Amino acid sequence: MPTPLVPPPRRTPGAHRHRSVTYARAHDPARLQNRRRRRQMVVLAVIAVVFPATALSAWNVLRDGENAGGAPPTAEQSAAPDGASQSPAPSSTSDLTWVDHQGTPLPASAAAGPASQDGPLDVGYADTDLGAVLAAVHISYAAGPSAGSTTFRAALENQVTGPAQQALSVAVEKDYAEARVAVDLRDGQPLPPGDATLLGYTVEQLPQGNRHVQLVLTSAAADGSPQVFSVDVVMIRQDDDWCLLAPSAGTWNSIVTQLPDVPMDLTRFDPAQPPTGGGD
Repeated sequence: MPTPLVPPPRRTPGAHRHRSVTYARAHDPARLQNRRRRRQMVVLAVIAVVFPATALSAWNVLRDGENAGGAPPTAEQSAAPDGASQSPAPSSTSDLTWVDHQGTPLPASAAAGPASQDGPLDVGYADTDLGAVLAAVHISYAAGPSAGSTTFRAALENQVTGPAQQALSVAVEKDYAEARVAVDLRDGQPLPPGDATLLGYTVEQLPQGNRHVQLVLTSAAADGSPQVFSVDVVMIRQDDDWCLLAPSAGTWNSIVTQLPDVPMDLTRFDPAQPPTGGGD
């Protein structure tokens, strides 16, 4: 694919653009593009030190004191909330296990969720920081092209909210159609897993019990060197579960940023993510 969560990461200014290398068929532009896309479509990685202004586009749709009663924020709520505070990070996430989703490991917790399944979707997350984090991971995977159209259509309809939800649906459909043709899959099938490794997260509290979650992950460059990415999402508590606020730009890559290093204040997943079933 794409690896677990989102499509191709947007690079920060000046970041080195690596080339995917195919050996026997390096002359084939279509294969080069497909390999590069599969390495870059990183899922759920998410957590950085200082949130880059360009990374969290969804942040701008929240305003302190508005939208009481759990209704999703509107596009007009453009001011960043005052007094948002860093949640106390747990010292570890040792309650975690890793569950295989079509070759992509996703974290789960008996206490924080997911508690059950509703069709192809994982549901039932605790109203806690860790519950919001796990929901962010599972929903961003399920609502991205990697999961396949059967899953992402259900996730985009039921677990993603906000004024940019429709635009995100259109973008995911387009990305999936291009990717599945490139790897010769039928509509509905998940894309091949990538090589991204989720490292950990940070959580920030927002008004009305919502959360800003930043996931951090690594993915290998063409030369094998590790690259660090962050994915920033806003999680909305709605109908006694978590929903993901669609990025205001209507694309996943608008909330992905390449980082120079792993953030020092990261809360790491414990135990660490096992290897993916990725590859070519």
